[in-house]
Amino acid sequence: MTQHEDYVTYEQAVKLKELGFDWSLNTFYSSQGVKGKVYRNCSTGDLNTLDHNLDYFLEKGFMYSAPTLAMAAKWLRETHQWHIIIIPQMWKGLVFDYSLWHTMRGYENKNRGFNFSSYEAALSAGLTAVLEILINRAKEE
Repeated sequence: MTQHEDYVTYEQAVKLKELGFDWSLNTFYSSQGVKGKVYRNCSTGDLNTLDHNLDYFLEKGFMYSAPTLAMAAKWLRETHQWHIIIIPQMWKGLVFDYSLWHTMRGYENKNRGFNFSSYEAALSAGLTAVLEILINRAKEE
């Protein structure tokens, strides 16, 4: 785990699990530890992975898989057809914005007007927006 890896937040990890995220990873959040701290699975070695979203771990209130922002965005594209488009805005002093695009629905929340200081901050905000849309739609069904 390096300082250059940007992980989803604890809250995003919980929502990803609720939506069915099941990729095997070697990084996780512990519901019993510091909520914002990403842990590495050392018991099986750094190269081995484990789906920390398995019911076994969740029943014990133990772990949630902690994907990077890029992994979560890829999963949303592949599983739910949601794309998070990051837009650099050079004319505003190099800040970033995001747009959401769905394969069947087109743009949603386009040109939100937020000015994030980094690509990763904009990606994280876009990820949160997509997760909220998906969870709200799941509750309506």
